[in-house]
Amino acid sequence: MAGDPWHVELVDDPGEVLRRGGAWLIGHAIDANVIGSALASTLARPVAQREPSRWLLVLDGGGRVAGIAMHRPEFEVFLPDVAPDAAEKVAEALADRAIDVPGASGGVEPARAFCLAWHRLTGRTWEQASAARLYVLDALKPPGDVPGERRTAGPADVDLVATWADAFVAESDGYWPASSQREVVARRIDAGEVSLWTVDGEAVSMAATSPVVGGVARVNLVFTPPARRGRGYGSAASAAVTRRALEDGAHTCMLYADVANPTSNEIYRRIGYREFADSVVLRFT
Repeated sequence: MAGDPWHVELVDDPGEVLRRGGAWLIGHAIDANVIGSALASTLARPVAQREPSRWLLVLDGGGRVAGIAMHRPEFEVFLPDVAPDAAEKVAEALADRAIDVPGASGGVEPARAFCLAWHRLTGRTWEQASAARLYVLDALKPPGDVPGERRTAGPADVDLVATWADAFVAESDGYWPASSQREVVARRIDAGEVSLWTVDGEAVSMAATSPVVGGVARVNLVFTPPARRGRGYGSAASAAVTRRALEDGAHTCMLYADVANPTSNEIYRRIGYREFADSVVLRFT
């Protein structure tokens, strides 16, 4: 439509996304970290092993990239800090191509704007599936009274980490696809992203980091088996992978915490993370 400030292009070549949108991703290394780290992981894999993801480049009137959204199989469209009317254009671009999506996630306002546009275009309604708080590291404060040490997970740990990852997904209230995590875990272990917190040589908790984007590492996959909880192992694992990311060159770290889980939110605040923004997962009904 004439006069529209935004134009959206669908791109399925991650290399093209990096070439055209890399500068924007670096400038949005926190709010668009999910997109940047997914892009980095995709580019690191052989072409034949890549998931058929879509990226949507939001272009301003001068043709410059002013935002990027992402749609991966089984996941909602992820929308970082883009203007609500740009999020509407993302919805229109997908609907125009008859591409069905399960919902929207990311920033609260853009996700809601996307769903409002989707309802206008398709008649579908939505509900909030979950809400998360984005935390950014202020100053790391590792717990000083938790026994154990960090070690990087290796090939021999795939079975254990896959079992824990499946349990992590089961506790996530449906945010993650319910498929087995073994293939993803094996790939992440091979990339050196997964750490285990061990006590007397036994793994008692785990945490991971995603590829660094614009100097920002994202902590995720924090899980402690129920029988081991309440002893500070999750705090220790989270702090340990944060420290490792900083030592490996990240400028800062970030993470998401389910707002419905006061324990995890308190843990992250205690080890030095501060609240930065809210995010949601909105799912079509």
